[in-house]
Amino acid sequence: MIDHMIDRSCDTNASSNGNALNDPNTLRYCDWSGSIYQNLGQIKGIPYRNEFKLQTNVPIRWGVEASASLYSNPVYTNFSTPAVGSLAGADGDLAGFQTVTWSISSTTKYPANCNCPNPGGVVDPGLAQGAESVVLVAPGSRLGPRLNQVDVNFRKKFRIREKYTIQGELGIFNLFNTNTVLSQGMSLGSSVTPFLAGGPGGTPTTIENPRMFRANMQVHF
Repeated sequence: MIDHMIDRSCDTNASSNGNALNDPNTLRYCDWSGSIYQNLGQIKGIPYRNEFKLQTNVPIRWGVEASASLYSNPVYTNFSTPAVGSLAGADGDLAGFQTVTWSISSTTKYPANCNCPNPGGVVDPGLAQGAESVVLVAPGSRLGPRLNQVDVNFRKKFRIREKYTIQGELGIFNLFNTNTVLSQGMSLGSSVTPFLAGGPGGTPTTIENPRMFRANMQVHF
């Protein structure tokens, strides 16, 4: 499967809390097609992402059957449709795109290592509302890691006295014991280092399950 998502959420935010009404931050990166409001967050283009599965089953020697599967996807974990202007889920992962957000209140300070006019200083001490969430990275400009997992399975049947059949099976999941990051915190804090271009990304919160073994037996009579 190969697809991508284009979203446009540029209507005036008239939510019941009233704080976001006519807030220009609700228009930041609001048009993923790249047609309008590009002066409030330019989006060059949302890339296509592909997901695929390969499976095979072959007989080998001594009556043993072996099967294997390869699963590869762009980590669509914890996907949730964002509110107008937010463009980010709880862990900063939106359809495989890493979206760095910054929650600003009247006490929020600039990161000490930022390239800004006042490193370490208060951003907006006169901010009236409780907090303002700002999206810092354009959708599609930073992709999440791909989940690639290989599983293998072996089975063999044993016949006893023509009436009884025993089938033994051994499965190995995540054969290569990969540790792909499935979700990560992408909220800007006291340092910009994890989020710079070419940086490692956010703080991992969930990784792929480790290599696991499963053995079972079926008796037919």
